[in-house]
Amino acid sequence: MDFLEWILTSIAYVAVACLISWYFWSYKRRDLFGGYLFGVIVAFIGALICQSLLGEVFEIVIKKLMIPGFVKFNFIAALTGAFVMVYILNKINNDKIRKS
Repeated sequence: MDFLEWILTSIAYVAVACLISWYFWSYKRRDLFGGYLFGVIVAFIGALICQSLLGEVFEIVIKKLMIPGFVKFNFIAALTGAFVMVYILNKINNDKIRKS
């Protein structure tokens, strides 16, 4: 894996993490434990874990939904992992709704 591929894959993971954290923070108005930034960090870790564990399974099942080109990034696996991790983070915080 060369450096440019590593940078583009990292940017894709961060984008998925920001998207999922924004969904819980702004759209659903949930008070995430640690705020928006900690939600991004947890979503990033969840995307990495799910990609490493289920990336090949999703790649076989949904091969056409992968981002084309030279970046080895499975969007569905990363999105699933990020969503599950932020959902768990939300449940740890008792599913509180933000007041502001």
